Amino acid sequence: AEFWAWCHCGSIAINSMAVEQVGTGRPNLSRLTITYPGGRILRDFVASEALPRESEDAIRKLIGTGTMRLESGDAYRRYRTVFKGTALDTSYGAILVGRTDARRVEVEIEVDYDAIVPVWLQGSMKTGMEQNGAKLALSSFAGGQRMEQLMRTSGRVVADGVETSFTGGGVRVHRQDIRALTAGRYVWQAACFPSGRAFSTITYAGPDGVSPSYAEGAVFLRKDRLVPARATQVP
Repeated sequence: AEFWAWCHCGSIAINSMAVEQVGTGRPNLSRLTITYPGGRILRDFVASEALPRESEDAIRKLIGTGTMRLESGDAYRRYRTVFKGTALDTSYGAILVGRTDARRVEVEIEVDYDAIVPVWLQGSMKTGMEQNGAKLALSSFAGGQRMEQLMRTSGRVVADGVETSFTGGGVRVHRQDIRALTAGRYVWQAACFPSGRAFSTITYAGPDGVSPSYAEGAVFLRKDRLVPARATQVP
């Protein structure tokens, strides 16, 4: 499971807050990326023991590691993400040149997510023969079943003693199966506006790494209705 959140004012973005369940008896992987204006980036990627889940309810609603919790309060409607640990304090420029001298700083995160768009399965915006082609393409690129949901968010991030509170948009993605990270390049764009309208599109490149081989998306204009769409030009 993976969550993104951003402030409508542009002061902060949580570009990834994810927990990957690798398999029974193996550590969970947690991943965190936070970006600020000017290029500052906070990052953490660790493998650690999964959070104990002692009841059937907890198994359905909780996933996490020692530092990160992803909680479902109301299935497909409300979620909460929590992080308390440390992260590398670096920058976009430092990552590009391969610097490894970033220091670790204390980080606390609490974000609440309120879904405004129904869950949509990637491939479901296609029909007929297109849907059959979508399943074949997604098995190569996305790693099987991938669901997505757009949300309103509110929360706070405390990094190295400085707090940033925000309200904005967010995305939840849940993927099940093995994902081939070397399968190809893709462009994914999603937004949730203050008006409640939202959209998401994803385009996968072909073997040449440039020409689109698969594109799909959805536009949300009113309650409980998703309109199929696709990006015609991507960066």
